[in-house]
Amino acid sequence: YHFNPSQSVLVMEGDDIENINQALQKVSYINSRQFPTAGTRRLKVSSKVQCFGEDICISIPDIDAYVMVFQANEPKITITGMDHFARPAAQFESERGVILLPDIRIVSTVSKMEHSVDLREHGRANKQVVVEEMLHNLDFCDVLVIGAELDPEQECLELDHGELQGKHLDATNSTAGYSIY
Repeated sequence: YHFNPSQSVLVMEGDDIENINQALQKVSYINSRQFPTAGTRRLKVSSKVQCFGEDICISIPDIDAYVMVFQANEPKITITGMDHFARPAAQFESERGVILLPDIRIVSTVSKMEHSVDLREHGRANKQVVVEEMLHNLDFCDVLVIGAELDPEQECLELDHGELQGKHLDATNSTAGYSIY
């Protein structure tokens, strides 16, 4: 067998129809995106018979099929922690500043659905079963300054970059806030 360069066409060749049947039964659709675009993916199965030196060659009709990708469950993101911060001015003037979000916790979960197939159950396939709720990765997190930007000669948000090491994270800082990604 072989694929075309964009892997949208799979070609199988062989003399034994049972081997081709077994190979076709192993073809699967994979979408590696965590939140794939919902919709129909159309498929066509075409079979051809090569006839050598025969007057009559049979024609095999194509099979049109599809894969339906359902809308993925959106992640549930919760943020907990203090929503206000007040300290004496002298604490903000220290060299290390004051930790602004000491007890913040961001949790992003998504319900993982599995479609089980049981054709014996009154001909119904695709019965949805909730398997588990799993943690989900965030793309980035911004800490933004609302209103006027910080005065860079007197104010800044700081993050010890050592805190990011070994966690596959990076960050950028500006007078408008901090991005962690």
